[in-house]
Amino acid sequence: MCAKYLPGPATGMLSGKLGGVVFSRGRGGRYLRNMAIPVKRSRSLVPAYRCLMGFLSRMYKTLTSVQVEAWIAWAQTHPVIDRLGESMVLSAIAQFNKLNHVACRLGGYAALQTLPPLENLQYGIQDFAAAAGAAVEGDIDLSWTLLGAGDAADFIEICMTAPLSSDKRDLPYNMYKYNCVTTGIVLVKVLSDLPVGYTYYFRARYVGFDGQVSGWQYAAATPKEGV
Repeated sequence: MCAKYLPGPATGMLSGKLGGVVFSRGRGGRYLRNMAIPVKRSRSLVPAYRCLMGFLSRMYKTLTSVQVEAWIAWAQTHPVIDRLGESMVLSAIAQFNKLNHVACRLGGYAALQTLPPLENLQYGIQDFAAAAGAAVEGDIDLSWTLLGAGDAADFIEICMTAPLSSDKRDLPYNMYKYNCVTTGIVLVKVLSDLPVGYTYYFRARYVGFDGQVSGWQYAAATPKEGV
């Protein structure tokens, strides 16, 4: 849960934690949030992603003035939605890094784009849902509807958290993987061998090969128990 608070005579001095509340600050202003208890995570890819971000920041400095102006225009016409649901315009370098970070993770360094895409993302997903598996214990079935025909070079990104009510032991790490788009409109993915008795939370979005992404869709479910 997050809540914004307005500036006042003393609010500029507020920082740190008080009980279970954290005083934070972001591009959208000052806000309060509950102190999060981190779930079990895999850190094996974090160093590589940080190296990629450094590479992109250095590459941005080599762009020509014409290329920089193109990214400035792209940033102004492609605002992002912050965690509080408000629209926010990023800087040109932030948009360059954001889009290319996704593109290079999908296609390697050869996917680096010195100019923003010519067209906006053409596709997306809707009706993302999660339900207990139909037959096998420990299964959860994920489904979604593809908007448009999709592109064979694009992906569907699915994230899963370990259940918040568990003690985090002997449970899966966060999933962070790309799944190639397949032919058809209604798509289904089966997750197997999940410990039963817990609720799992998911999110999914459409990801273009050029790094553009659709909005997140959310769902939650408990695995099939018994057969």
